[in-house]
Amino acid sequence: MSSYAGSVLDRRDPFDFHVYTSCRDRLTGLLDLQYFKERLAEERAKLATCADYAFAIVVVDVAALQQINETFGLSSGDEVLVSVAAFLECSVRAGDVVCRLGGDEFGILMPSASDLEVAVIEQLLRGGANAGLIDLPFRIALRVGGERFGTVH
Repeated sequence: MSSYAGSVLDRRDPFDFHVYTSCRDRLTGLLDLQYFKERLAEERAKLATCADYAFAIVVVDVAALQQINETFGLSSGDEVLVSVAAFLECSVRAGDVVCRLGGDEFGILMPSASDLEVAVIEQLLRGGANAGLIDLPFRIALRVGGERFGTVH
């Protein structure tokens, strides 16, 4: 990776905490919006140069987070975000990139994704939230939508 965020993650000094955390969301520990934008640009460039390539973006929104914050307090809302982040990271394929886009939105970049893989991830995320697989004292709903770009012949 030639981008700043990529070079941050590729650093060989694991003890450089400041550099490592500069592209991470402080609350969830996920990669942040800036990193997501840089990786998206890399995926688009790869798509432009490779005829047989596809990637997907899945956006996840925590339904009713504002209501949770107002009813149970901001610390409960933060707990929801942290739990959702952990659930997302455990639910995606190896190589997928999970980022917090801001507020109650998360983005997942899925390099080399098929339509089936995108559909499976979308269903897994919706179903897992509805089934109570996210570690919270109450159930939440996730709004999930994905789009695949490119074709694989």
